[in-house]
Amino acid sequence: LGESSEDIAARRWNQRPAPQDARWTIKGAPVETMVALSNRIHADPWFTMPHAADDDYVRRFAQAVKKSLDPKLKAYLEYSNEVWNTVYPQTAYARKKGLALGLSKDPDEAVLRFYAKRAVEIFSIWEEVFPKERLVRVLAFQSDISPEYADEIALSFGDTRNHVDALAIGPYFGTDLGADAAGVERIRKMSLDELMLELENSSLPKAKAQMLAHAAAARKYGLPMIAYEGGQHLWNTSGQEAPELDDLFYAANRDPRMGALYSRYLKDWAEAGGGLFIHLLDCGNFKNAGNWGALEHLTQPRAEAPKFDALQRFMEGRP
Repeated sequence: LGESSEDIAARRWNQRPAPQDARWTIKGAPVETMVALSNRIHADPWFTMPHAADDDYVRRFAQAVKKSLDPKLKAYLEYSNEVWNTVYPQTAYARKKGLALGLSKDPDEAVLRFYAKRAVEIFSIWEEVFPKERLVRVLAFQSDISPEYADEIALSFGDTRNHVDALAIGPYFGTDLGADAAGVERIRKMSLDELMLELENSSLPKAKAQMLAHAAAARKYGLPMIAYEGGQHLWNTSGQEAPELDDLFYAANRDPRMGALYSRYLKDWAEAGGGLFIHLLDCGNFKNAGNWGALEHLTQPRAEAPKFDALQRFMEGRP
């Protein structure tokens, strides 16, 4: 379920996305549609509860899933999405709530503790409605922050650990290459060959180190590590206009060498002990920021889509 702003974040059940809505691009897809899709393709769904949803909303959502989801399928459950990410309204919401409840005097710590507190409350409601053996309760954290800070603060808060089944991260690579003005100035002068070497020799090792660090934190709490998102992150987020950098990033994503980088990246994930891996995104136009799509269009040949090909080969080589 998407959350574009606090104003439209569903609080009550009658505010939920509905099948008859004209569009699902603002409030998110209806639970009925998500369950029907999961049943049709025999895939476990992953639900994120809106950050401001009340208990009645959560309970009714769980009841709807229990009523219609194929009993052979599990449900992954998460409170909101990237609550640590300040670009989203849920961060300010959690900070305000955490400070008001006296969970910490430190604003960042208050975010994480409220995230853990509300997640456990939501998990507990689902546990009363949905078969616990079919429920995967997830806490998700920023992969490029110290797990000793984020993971530990949340997982060690109260009885959080007793209600969590998996620790999730978004182990992107190349995140820092367009993150600030200095990085943009450095990377925009590179040739495509130089950028590919930067990704191979610097970005991938950084990503693997983050995977290993969070895997260690997960093991400490007896949890598996999974990825709620992942892939390359070649995106100019600095706020500085650099069309030549955008073009360089487009070219890198279309280059056959990106497929080799993806194969190594996925191998690193497996070696670090990573489990379920969700790639962002299946299909998307690169010019829509982030170059997320494994495919640029639905009919793109596999031979022309190096990321898609690498993902398929990885899946084909695993049980």
